[in-house]
Amino acid sequence: MFDLDGLILDSLNDLSKCLVGAVSNYASESELDAFQKYDVKNPGASRFTKVDYFLQEITQEKDPDPKRIELLNDFAERSFYARKNAQISSGFEKFVIRYQNLRHILLSNCDNSQIVAVSEHHGITKYFNSGIIGTPPSKELRAEAIRSEFPDSQILSLSDSESDAVIARKSNFDFLYINEFARGCEPWILENEYRVESFSSCI
Repeated sequence: MFDLDGLILDSLNDLSKCLVGAVSNYASESELDAFQKYDVKNPGASRFTKVDYFLQEITQEKDPDPKRIELLNDFAERSFYARKNAQISSGFEKFVIRYQNLRHILLSNCDNSQIVAVSEHHGITKYFNSGIIGTPPSKELRAEAIRSEFPDSQILSLSDSESDAVIARKSNFDFLYINEFARGCEPWILENEYRVESFSSCI
């Protein structure tokens, strides 16, 4: 089971800029600064979590839902182009071909309306023989559904994200941390988790 951003695509920095850009339309200078600090400290949090934090904790909106929808739609439009322009991991295709006898699922925080188009743009759709799944609903709920569909299977989750490591444990998945695009940000790695530098390291 593969993550997309930060694992297959080198897109995290650009996605962060997209979200900050969307938030900037609704924030004062001090509010934007507070959000940027939160964003830097929580790179693995979903767009939903970050937007909710901005509206509930920073601006403390009494009725956050209208702005929440607008923010998420703005981010979705910006992030689509960021993902299309992102570099793909040089070792990804060799890795999936090496293990082509296994089931491959793409599970991403990428919006449902975009994930197939992004995958097709990068020519990777053909490698996911067991599904391409976006959000909403949340990754955690998606992972629970996958575990229910394959209750007795050994499932390996590959990601660069702390939140994915937590979800893997809750869903009884094995977890492999790949930090090709993480740029040294890996102090959160949980005890007994496995870590490699890139897909090429696993071939």
